[in-house]
Amino acid sequence: MSKFHDYSIGNLILIMLQKPDATHVAGFTTWKNLGRWVKQGAKGIAILAPCMPPKNKKLETVIEPDTRDQSGEESEQIEEARPVYFKVVYVFDISQTEGKTVTGVRGARFDW
Repeated sequence: MSKFHDYSIGNLILIMLQKPDATHVAGFTTWKNLGRWVKQGAKGIAILAPCMPPKNKKLETVIEPDTRDQSGEESEQIEEARPVYFKVVYVFDISQTEGKTVTGVRGARFDW
């Protein structure tokens, strides 16, 4: 069973502005894996995708304001990868595709 992405609030707004009647949204490859294909001439919905740094590089140390434990000593610092930049990618609504009927798929259902 495939799963659609859960999009950020910013991407949800972009999707709603570009295609208010969107119900199920996924990228070209996801639709292909589900046995559906994008109709010829269909225009994609532009959203922003984060581009993460290569593993083991550019890890930013995040220091939380209250990282002291009860004894007064500072606890471990958390290192996490932050997006280097964002790029525009295109997704397609189910109405822009044709093929097998999609059943039993969770997530990314929009009921505006």
